[in-house]
Amino acid sequence: MKGARNFIRNVHDLIDALGKWFNLTEEEKEACHKQFEYDEKQCYDNHSYNRDALRGCLGRAEAILAQCLRGQPETRPWTDVDTDGVEIPKKRKR
Repeated sequence: MKGARNFIRNVHDLIDALGKWFNLTEEEKEACHKQFEYDEKQCYDNHSYNRDALRGCLGRAEAILAQCLRGQPETRPWTDVDTDGVEIPKKRKR
């Protein structure tokens, strides 16, 4: 797990370097990193029961961070549909 966190930190450093290339402001980069921290927490809170789902969720969070730092539109966060292809049923409206 420690190796994975170091890898993620290295990816973040690389993305930060790319972010400077695209002239993002410090505030924009900070907002991207805060969003990543939130997404990462959501991954551990919601998908820690399944190693593959957690890996996929963290990968999606990294992709969202990379897109944010490049100023591109972000993909949607990881959901249960990504885990097993089945949406959690929603309550019916009366």
